[in-house]
Amino acid sequence: MISLAASMFIKHLKQLQASTLERMSMPPFRERAREQYLRHLWHHNEQVKAENSALSAKIEEQNKDIQLKLMAKTLMIKQHEAKIERLNRNCEQDIKKRVYDSECKMVREWRESEIQQEAMTNEIRNADVKLKSLLSIHLAQEKELRAERLKVQTQLISWLKKYDTDIGEKQAMYDEVLAGFEEEKRQMKELMEQFITQQVEYERLMKEKADEEQARLEKKMYAFITNTSARRIQRYWRAYRARKLARRKGRKKRRGKSDGSAKDLKETS
Repeated sequence: MISLAASMFIKHLKQLQASTLERMSMPPFRERAREQYLRHLWHHNEQVKAENSALSAKIEEQNKDIQLKLMAKTLMIKQHEAKIERLNRNCEQDIKKRVYDSECKMVREWRESEIQQEAMTNEIRNADVKLKSLLSIHLAQEKELRAERLKVQTQLISWLKKYDTDIGEKQAMYDEVLAGFEEEKRQMKELMEQFITQQVEYERLMKEKADEEQARLEKKMYAFITNTSARRIQRYWRAYRARKLARRKGRKKRRGKSDGSAKDLKETS
């Protein structure tokens, strides 16, 4: 029984015999043309291999560059997000501080108004006490004048006229002070109504301001995300077109190689 090595040796001898007979039956010029064509194909194949290696290295370098850029963009986005969050916190703190300051100012003004009202009330009370004191003095004088009426009728009449004149002036003063108090009371009521109205308007304005700032912030974030996404899509599209062009060139080269092999087989046949 023939061993495996011996059978392989016999097979190779048969192949060598067939190749030798084929080359002997082929004219020399066709043999040279076939050899030149094979050498051309071999050189072309080596050149394609070198180009593929260069392109692979270039693609690898571009991938590394893209990864570095993506990392840088991601870091930049995180920094912007942190900055936006910090700005939001600062804005909220500033709004709270402004609201607190405004409320403190309104409370101080309200307290000052109350103090002024209390001072005016005290002044009215003092004027009333003075008026009562004057009335009691005048009444005492009137009693004295009535006691002396029998002695000095003419003098009593003159004192009565003087009394009437003085009491008229004091009454006018009292009426004037009372009217001023009523006017201040009315103004205080109007101020309280205006304060309530302004407080409602202030709350509405602060809500509108907060809504506008929120809308402006959302618009900026939307523009930033849109621009970033557009640049990323463009970058991926350029990379996809480059890969597609490279695959297209590779298919053309493989097609040319297969056409050359088919032509050579046809010529040998």
